[in-house]
Amino acid sequence: MKQDKASISGALRIWITDIKGVKRLVLDEHNAIQADYAAAIAAEMDTNIGQDYQMDGLFDGNTNLGAGNNGESGIALLDSGGGLWYEMDMDANRRSNAWSIFTGNFTLAGGVNLANSNSLILGWSWANATTDFDVMIAKAGSFPVGGITVGAGETLNVEWTIKHS
Repeated sequence: MKQDKASISGALRIWITDIKGVKRLVLDEHNAIQADYAAAIAAEMDTNIGQDYQMDGLFDGNTNLGAGNNGESGIALLDSGGGLWYEMDMDANRRSNAWSIFTGNFTLAGGVNLANSNSLILGWSWANATTDFDVMIAKAGSFPVGGITVGAGETLNVEWTIKHS
């Protein structure tokens, strides 16, 4: 008897592009997929409830996550300096039978500081009331010591790959 096995994994790469256009890699890692996402996939398969975890309603700007963002999906970041959540300007995810890639760019005039791995999250369906996603897909596994600081005028570029096989 043949047994099939499904696995889910993630990879995260982060660059900062300075105001002169010079791009430097600050993080390149494999990271664990969150239990919420794995459970959501299992529930979808078990009950066929029709939820869409394909991230169709992606974030579309560099704005504070507040009114008007309920149900949107993508990469959110927490500025540890100001304590505010921001959405990344997301590119449409590219899909194949084995992977999805989510890319986001963020530029804030005053800069931003991401203190730790909880400062950068990928999720489905943002909920303003809880300042969290309904389904958490992935978090960064580790961050450089001291976090990641994006200066005024610099751009944070994130590429999150989710592999499923």
